[in-house]
Amino acid sequence: MIQSKKKKKKLNPMLINVLIISGAAHILALLILGGITVVKYIIPDDAEFEEPPAIEEVEAPKEVQVDIKPPPPTPQKQMGKLQMRPMANIAVSSVNVDLPNMDQSFTVSAGVGELGGNLMGGSHGAMNIGMSNLNVFGLKSKGEKVLFVIDAGEEMLFDSKGGINSYNTIKDEITSMVGNLSAGTLFNVMLFDWNGYSLFKPQLVASGTSITSELEQWIAPINSSIKNAGSIPNKKLLDAKAELEGFERFYAGIKQHIYQDNSRTQKLLEMKVDAIFYITGRHSGYTNFRLGYLPKELEALKTKFAQEQELNKTDPDRIALIQARKAEEAELLKTVKKKLATLNEQRAAKGIPPKVIGGHLPSQMKFFGLSYKTAEPPPTGLHIPPHSLARENDTRKYFKRLTKKLYLDLGDRPPSINIILFLAKDEEYPANIEKSVKQLVRDFNGKMKIIRGLSQIKSSAQSSQVAN
Repeated sequence: MIQSKKKKKKLNPMLINVLIISGAAHILALLILGGITVVKYIIPDDAEFEEPPAIEEVEAPKEVQVDIKPPPPTPQKQMGKLQMRPMANIAVSSVNVDLPNMDQSFTVSAGVGELGGNLMGGSHGAMNIGMSNLNVFGLKSKGEKVLFVIDAGEEMLFDSKGGINSYNTIKDEITSMVGNLSAGTLFNVMLFDWNGYSLFKPQLVASGTSITSELEQWIAPINSSIKNAGSIPNKKLLDAKAELEGFERFYAGIKQHIYQDNSRTQKLLEMKVDAIFYITGRHSGYTNFRLGYLPKELEALKTKFAQEQELNKTDPDRIALIQARKAEEAELLKTVKKKLATLNEQRAAKGIPPKVIGGHLPSQMKFFGLSYKTAEPPPTGLHIPPHSLARENDTRKYFKRLTKKLYLDLGDRPPSINIILFLAKDEEYPANIEKSVKQLVRDFNGKMKIIRGLSQIKSSAQSSQVAN
């Protein structure tokens, strides 16, 4: 049996070369990658220690003034002609600029702070810039805008009240209180008599040394002697202005009967202050509010009065009565003047100040026991007969509504009203009137005090002990 011989295959030389080159390339790549790994991760680097950074103290940032300039105007394709208006042609609203002097200050109020309430309402406070502690004859209060009201009538000088010496104490108390006001407190002083008033300044002024000196000079002549008793400078008639719908007769009474205390109370409320100190020889509180006539009714009364005046000029009997009364009054004035001069000569010899008996002829006649002998003639001046009196509760309602209009509706707090009643030693003061005055000051968060005679008014003086 013949066996066949297997033929051997020969390898492709080119394939062998490719395999050799590929293997060599992989071996080389492995060596390179392995070396990198050993160097990076196995062989550690030498440790290096760096000095930590120094900690610097942080200073407060300094103020830097930044000059902010407005951006340049945007260029426009076409610019019209610019024209400047002369200053004289620019309409500016009238502004009353009344700045205090360098030794004065001013006050700023805001709707936060103290709270309080009463019949008149008002939960409102202030920033207390310029707030002063006030103590006038023992009545204490606080205020930034203060009004001192002083009765300048001749009855304040009666002997039973201490005469001129007592009135000088009142003036000293007010000027000392003004001198002790805090910087920034605004104030004014009002003098009044039976139907008019006079103000120290047209508006509230800031406290200060120079203004206190000016006040002392202004008030010093008031009731300083019998020659000027009851005389106040630049007197104006009471001129309350606020009207209330539904209270027309009340406002008519305010205008037609300006002598009543209620007319003065309204005027004081219209002054728009926050503390009032009222020194007077008489006050009726809410009582005796004399209502007035409505416009049509008042015109009818004036027409009737004009007819009466015509009769006074044409009726022989009326003419005779009027002439007789005028002649008698002239003689009575001479008699009163002579008797008063004799009395004061006697008092001067004893070292007693002159006697003050009031400036109206009827009161002077009553003091000396004199009376008319002629018949009373018809009125020669405009005479408006009294209307009815308002009930006290209605008067309170009126002032509550007035306070709402003047203060509460504007977010302001009503003022405190404090009344110092200066009476004679033995002067009677009706209990119902005193009760009404106390009700008024209570409604306005104030107080009342009665002082009798010279000794009490001197012992009650407090202003020199108050410091702000």
